[in-house]
Amino acid sequence: MTDTTPTLSPSLYKLADLDAKPFSPRGCSPNELFNDLTGASMSGGVVYFRDSELPFTVWYDEILFCHACEDLFEVVVGDVTHRLEPGDTIWLPAGTELIYRSKGLATAFFAITPAGWASNPPA
Repeated sequence: MTDTTPTLSPSLYKLADLDAKPFSPRGCSPNELFNDLTGASMSGGVVYFRDSELPFTVWYDEILFCHACEDLFEVVVGDVTHRLEPGDTIWLPAGTELIYRSKGLATAFFAITPAGWASNPPA
């Protein structure tokens, strides 16, 4: 019997090498670096928020790590505002209704599970 499991190897991504995608009209530029298409069991990348007020409901588990923020970066869940400073991390369980809010530019790393989250949005 032959093992057909692909052999994965580490991948290094440098922020300085990232060509950020254009910002959406709502002030967000998600840049997914790895996911199910790359063979990973989770998805992750860098997201930029610029002067944004982005209501959203996550249908996946997400971890955000705040890398940098010029003025303000917040995740608002209900009537609780979580202000993130560089180095702070927040876990957002599937089903969380929230608002991503920034003033100036904020940069965060995100990790999402499952890896194929983008192809499985809620109906």
